[in-house]
Amino acid sequence: MEDATYWIDALNLDGYRLDAVKHIRPDFWWRFRTRIRDTFPDKNFYLVGETFQSRQGIADFIGPNMLDGQFDFPLYDVIIPCFALAQLGFDELESALRESEEVYGRSVRMSALLGNHDKSRFIAFADGDLPDPIDSDDEEVGWARTIRVDNAAAYKKLKLAMTFLLTIDGVPMIYYGDEIGMSGAGDPDNRRMMRFGQDVTMEEASVKAHFAKLAKTRAAHPSLYLGSRRVLAASEDHYAYVRKHEDDVSLVVFNRTDEIQRYVFELTPEVGDVVLTDTLSDAEITARNGRVVFELAPMESAVYVTSKGVNAHSG
Repeated sequence: MEDATYWIDALNLDGYRLDAVKHIRPDFWWRFRTRIRDTFPDKNFYLVGETFQSRQGIADFIGPNMLDGQFDFPLYDVIIPCFALAQLGFDELESALRESEEVYGRSVRMSALLGNHDKSRFIAFADGDLPDPIDSDDEEVGWARTIRVDNAAAYKKLKLAMTFLLTIDGVPMIYYGDEIGMSGAGDPDNRRMMRFGQDVTMEEASVKAHFAKLAKTRAAHPSLYLGSRRVLAASEDHYAYVRKHEDDVSLVVFNRTDEIQRYVFELTPEVGDVVLTDTLSDAEITARNGRVVFELAPMESAVYVTSKGVNAHSG
C-alpha cells in the first residue's frame, strides 16, 4: 500500500489496473481502497481489477469500499462469437449485456473489452485464423504459423465491435494495437511491437479513424455512458438502442447483413422532432413525432446524436 500511494504521488497517476484480484484476501482490497481514499481525499482515482470468473464472482470485489470496477470477461465471451465469428446473434449479445447491467448495477464502472494480453487478438478470430481447426492451443498456433489479416472484411467486424464497446456503460478498455486492428494468436504472439506512421496500412488507418470518432463522440455525449438505454431491435443481424441523459440523446444502430437495410424506429419519449447526425458518416436523419426512417449500409454501424457535441466530461 505504501508503494501504491508513493507512485500515485510521484507520477500523478489516475488509476491502477490490478491483477489476479481473486487470489488476494478480500479484506486487503477494502483496506487498499481506504488507504488511497484517505491519502488522496480530493482525487478521483479509478481502480479496475482482473478476475476470470462468473459475473457474481467478479461482482464480489466491486463496490463503494472495494474496486470501482472489473473487466467484464463474461460479456467478452459473447462479444467474440457475436462480432468476430458471427456465431451468435445480436439477440444473444443483448441478453449478455442485460445480465451484466443487472448483476453489476450502475453504482460501479465496469470495463468491457475486445481483448487483452491473455487473449488472442480480436481480428485473428474475425479473419478466420482462430480458432485453428487442428490445434486448439492458441499459443502453439502463434509459434507455428504467421497470423496476418488476409480479408479486409475482418476490419469491418472490428469496427462494429468498437461501436458497441464505446456506446455502452462503463469504462471501455482498448488493448494497444486493437485501435489499428493488429493481429496475433495467443501470448506472446498477441504482444507484437506497436506500429505507427508509414507502417500502418490504409485499412488499419481507417480502423483508427473509426475508433477516434467514437472516442470523441463518447466524450461529448453523456447519453452514451450515463444515459438510460432502451432496446429498439435485437435480432440475429440487426441491433439498435436509444440512450438519453437529460437533453442529450443518441441512437446506436448495427447492420450485420450483406445488404442495405431500411430501419423504422419510434424514438418517443426520448425525442419528438429533431435532426440526428451520425458521427461516423455525418449523415443526417430527421425524427418527426419521434419517428425516424433511414437506411444503413451492409456491415456498418451508426451513432446518431442530437448535436455535434455538448459540454460534458469524458466517460
